[in-house]
Parts: sequence; C-alpha cells; structure tokens
Amino acid sequence: MSINKTITIGCYLFSQLRKIGVRHVIGLPGDYNLQLIEQINQTSELSFVGTCNELNAAYAADGYARLNGISSLLTTYGVGDLSAINGVAGAYAEHVSMVCITGSPPSHVNANHLSTHHSTADGNFSNVLNCFKEFTVAQTCLTYINAVEEIDRVLRACIRERRPVYIQIPSDIAYLQVTIPQAAIARSICPDSSEPRMLQDVVARLLPRLGAAVKPAFLLDIDVERYQLKADIQYLAEVLNIPMIALSTAKCVVDESHPRFYGTYSGAASTRQVRERVEESDCLIAFSPRFIDINSALYSCKLPDDTIYVNPQNVLWQGQAFPGLRSRDLLNCIIETLGIQYVPQFPRPSQSQNTALVLAMAEKKITHHYFWQRMSHFFQQDDVVVAECGTSHIALSSIPMPENVCFLCQPVWGAIGYTLPALLGSLLSNASRRHILFIGDGAFQLTVQELSTILLYDFNPIIFLINNKGYTIERHILGSGAEYNEVADWSYTELAGCFNKKHTAFTTIVNNEVELEYALKACEKQRRLSFIQINFDPLDCPQSLKSFGKMIANFDYGPYGPQ
Repeated sequence: MSINKTITIGCYLFSQLRKIGVRHVIGLPGDYNLQLIEQINQTSELSFVGTCNELNAAYAADGYARLNGISSLLTTYGVGDLSAINGVAGAYAEHVSMVCITGSPPSHVNANHLSTHHSTADGNFSNVLNCFKEFTVAQTCLTYINAVEEIDRVLRACIRERRPVYIQIPSDIAYLQVTIPQAAIARSICPDSSEPRMLQDVVARLLPRLGAAVKPAFLLDIDVERYQLKADIQYLAEVLNIPMIALSTAKCVVDESHPRFYGTYSGAASTRQVRERVEESDCLIAFSPRFIDINSALYSCKLPDDTIYVNPQNVLWQGQAFPGLRSRDLLNCIIETLGIQYVPQFPRPSQSQNTALVLAMAEKKITHHYFWQRMSHFFQQDDVVVAECGTSHIALSSIPMPENVCFLCQPVWGAIGYTLPALLGSLLSNASRRHILFIGDGAFQLTVQELSTILLYDFNPIIFLINNKGYTIERHILGSGAEYNEVADWSYTELAGCFNKKHTAFTTIVNNEVELEYALKACEKQRRLSFIQINFDPLDCPQSLKSFGKMIANFDYGPYGPQ
C-alpha cells in the first residue's frame, strides 16, 4: 500500500535541493523571502548564507557550483532579482548550474494587479520573470496547484542543461501543505539516459575510426568539467594513447600534469605542434567547443571537416545529428566495449615548463615577469586557484598546474569583481582545500564587501591583490596614460581590520622580490586569512597581455578608430 507524504511547498523545494547536492543557499533576506529562510533552517543539512548584496550572492553561488556541481541563490522580488541578474547571466554564459529562488509578492497581489513595493507599481508582475527568461533555461511562478510538478521540472532542467533556472514563490504559499505521492518522492529528478540503439550505433562507428587513426586527438572545452567527464576522458586518453588538448577557456578541465595532456589550442595563437595536432588530426573528437574572440585568436581556429562533436545531449558527425546521446553515456559505452588497443605513440610537444626556481637575493623591485615565474612554484596538488579576468587570468593561463587543481575563472562573461565573491562560494563548497585568489585592485573595489563575509566565517584563503593602481588590461587596449583607467589607491591591507574587528588576518605589502619571499613563506604557516598586496608599476604586465591588448584594440575599433 502506497503512503503519501504531506509537506509544505517551501520545505519540499529545499528537500529536493538537498537531494541534488546543495548544502548552502546563498543570498539576502527580504520581506518576501523571510519565510523561505525559516524553512531553509528547518531543512536537515541545509543552511542559509547571507552576503553583502545580491550581485555578490550570485557570484558566490557561481563559485560554489564550480566545485559542488550545483548551487542555489535566494533573493527578494524585483530589487533583489535585478541586482543579481548580472551574476546569473554570467552563470548562464559559463554553463553553471544555479537554482535562483525569489520570494515574490503574495498571490492575491499578483492576481489583482495591485501596486506594491519592490515593483514598478503598475500591477505588472511578469516583467522580472521576463528578464530572467533571457538568462535561464527554465522559469516558473509557483502556485498551490502546480508547485510539486513545477519544482521537479525546473530542477531537472537545471541538471540537464548545466545552466541557471528561476523559481518565484509567492510569499503566502510557502507554508501551504501539499501531498506528495510516494511515487513522486522516489522518482529521480536526474535526466534520462541515452537512446540505446543510437548509442550502440554511434559507438560501433566510432571505435573503428579511432582504431585506424594515426593522429587522433581530444579537444576539450569547459563542459568537460561541468558534466564531470574528466575521469572518463583521461582514461580513454591513457588506453588509446590520445593527446588531450584544451581551449584556453577550459584550463585544468583535465590534469595538466597528465602525460597525455598536449597543450592549449587557440587557433593562430597556438604553438605549431598543438595547432598541427588539432588541424591535421584524422580523428578529432571535440567536446562542446565554443569559439569566442578570446579563446580563438579572433576566430582563427580551423577544425577538420570531419570533426566529431560530442555535446552534452547530442553528437554531430559529418553533417548528421544524433540527438539522443548524452556525452557521459557515450564515453561509458566506449569504455565498456573497448578492447585494449593502442594507436602509435605520439610525441608530446615541449611544454612551457616551470623555470628553475631562483630565489631573490636582493631587494629588486617586483615585476610581473618575476612574480608569475615565482608563483609557478607555489601551487600544490588539489589547490583551488581563482583568477580574476584580465592580468591574472592571462598570466596564469600559461602556467602548468599540478594534479587535480581546480582553476576557477570567468573567461566568457568576464565580469570584473567576480572572483572575490566566487572565492566565498568555493570556500563554502569545500574549505578543506587551499584556496588562492589573484585579483586586481580595480576588480577588488567592485565587490570588496564580501571580504567581510569570508572573515565572518573564519575562512583562511590566500589573497594576492595585484595593485597596478588601475585597469591594466584596459590601459594596454586604449588609454595607457588616461585618468579613466586609474582607481583610488586604497589602504588595502587595513580593510580586514575594518570589516571584522575581532578577526586578525595576516597582511603584508610586497614591493620587491625579497618581500615576496617573506610573504610566501609566512602565508604558508597561517591558519587565518592571508592578504598580500603586490605593488607593480602601472604599465607593467605579462607580455601576453600586451599582445592581447593590441589584438583587442584592432578588433574593437577597426583601422579608423583610436590607436
């Protein structure tokens, strides 16, 4: 005999979030969502984490999902939603699973088109939801009648598409009791598996192609990480001796220390060996590549015509689409049916190896050249490295990372200020790993408030503040000496004491190589937050950033624009 379960709508939502791995809901309280926070605190192994503003909350939820696989954001209607939407759009662009929940005005307000606070006071309550339609893969406004069905539908879409979804809960229905049939409780909200006949057909065609190939290659983008394909791809690379090549937007999606990792492909900006391996491959399997301006040297990538495109929900091959295939199922089926066989050995290209460590012997002024070379010896296995877009991301892109490093950045959306709140999210997800943030002074000033939340939770990341007294990447695109690329020179190392009077962080300012060595040795001994300000000349930067700046200036402004 089946037994039905009675539960409130809010508690049902949060219990489903726990089932898919969410342990923290990140956001801000507001009068339309206070009842939801009460229900979060009633849910076993789920807690609410408040941030300083909704934009930072969205960035933190993004960072949380990068390590955890999925996250949840809680805002209040209107003002909270639209404050967060830039961060949600970034998660959409970067393929990050985020369940956005908002407490909305009571259902009778919506039904009667009443004017209320946090709205445009015209009785229109569809405008905010319409905004989120552009940056989420599923949306809903819950009612008492549809709540159970809609919650499961939207969560399934989030898991399937690895992108944000949006749920509005009117403030007067969260505590209403709904009856959940036992079948619904037991039903998995995970997506279905692949179409079995199509899966077998594609594998039967693919294995002979791989076996006959002389120059096979795997080309990887960020969905390898989002859909957790790393282990399967690395296994196949080992068994079949196939080189793994990543786009620059996919740094560390496989281990860069792995013997089958071949390098980074960026079209015309690639090394000769990597470019030839990709463009002359007789069996190139590309995992969901997205070529944008910055990872393709302005669209200069040239993949073979017979490239096999393995996407999360389909395979494209020689103009034919196979819509019923999941990438994980395809890899698993190949592994299961594979006889141990090897294609001829391939030479691994010479990598830009970490140069020999030369410790500072004099008080020589710090430069980007020395700093990043020195940092290449600082990273450890299992680190979480968080890189702000611009100087830090470009510099770190060329540094090989140790095994199992998580590299967290936002190369597609590229919102400056993203990484400090994202660091908070990654720490909430897994504080046992060492977290290292590299962020510029301009970006830091955008979202600095979240340093207070990191201190509040007594986290102990290492933060390197890259102080160029302005927007260095912009200076190398246009306006190298312009005032608009400058920012106020804050007393950065004093902020920890201002934000949390009870917390003592380790802080120091680095002006030369000797001071850097002291800072690195000191921070490794800390069990508290380490904040290291590195002072550079305003125009000093990695050489690759200078080249990037010229390329972007030509692309953005054309031959008749400002130079």
